[in-house]
Amino acid sequence: VESVTSSDIFEGINSMAQLAMTTTVAIGVWVAYRQLEAWRTEARALRRSELAEELIAASYDVQDAFKQIRNPLDSIPAEEAGKPQIHFQRRYDRLMPHNDLFKRIGAVQVRARVVIGDEKSDKAVTELFKIRAEIATAIEILADYDREGTNDAADRELKRELRSKISSSGANNQTTDRIDAALKTIVEQLSLIAKLEIK
Repeated sequence: VESVTSSDIFEGINSMAQLAMTTTVAIGVWVAYRQLEAWRTEARALRRSELAEELIAASYDVQDAFKQIRNPLDSIPAEEAGKPQIHFQRRYDRLMPHNDLFKRIGAVQVRARVVIGDEKSDKAVTELFKIRAEIATAIEILADYDREGTNDAADRELKRELRSKISSSGANNQTTDRIDAALKTIVEQLSLIAKLEIK
């Protein structure tokens, strides 16, 4: 039987201490990695939430802007009442102050496309831009018709359709329905992300 010396005991204790230290370091590295991953996941979810909230808020602002732009009521000052095209000019003038709002929602849309990547809400925001362009075009075409004075049956039908784009009056207004549907899609697609219920 071999005898165990004190140096053998110390060597064994040293080996055990090194193993324990290596295990402790490995566990510490693993815990730090898991915490870093959890922090990254939380930061990503928070960024997605902030963008979703910003896009929803901007979309509500756009809906309000459309209500103001398409308001059928207009009070034309007496000194301007006789000017040709005044109604269309004033309608167009309502559209222009909202350029910054559309720039803002466009910038948020691009960031949301990259960070959130929700195709349905992206298409809904694009629909709001399309409606804005249609309103501007309808105003210009109606102003041209007014200048030219054409009024056959086909022209009357086209003018009726164009007026429904630039005004929110009347039942079953398709433009109003499209605006509301786009906003509904944006809210439905992004509200859970905004509330951090979907990460």
